[in-house]
Amino acid sequence: RLLAEHAWPGNVRELEHALEHAVILARSEVLTLEDLPQDLRSSWASLPGANLEEQERLQILRALETERWNKTRAARTLGMSRPTLYQRMKKYNLE
Repeated sequence: RLLAEHAWPGNVRELEHALEHAVILARSEVLTLEDLPQDLRSSWASLPGANLEEQERLQILRALETERWNKTRAARTLGMSRPTLYQRMKKYNLE
């Protein structure tokens, strides 16, 4: 969503640079918000509709990726119970 709604004043070159940056710094095969350049990440919070639920979804996804989808360890990392993690995963379609 961030990439689609960003103004891209540098057009294709700026987009290309941002994606190269993300691919180089990616911690997994799936790019996350944290992999993008800092200036893009800071602009994300100002997007209309960028709310706490989206931030929570990204945190859960990152914890799952970091823990290689081990839900027990991901729940512990997030400081929540495993049943709560399952509920949130279902809410955010992360099953």
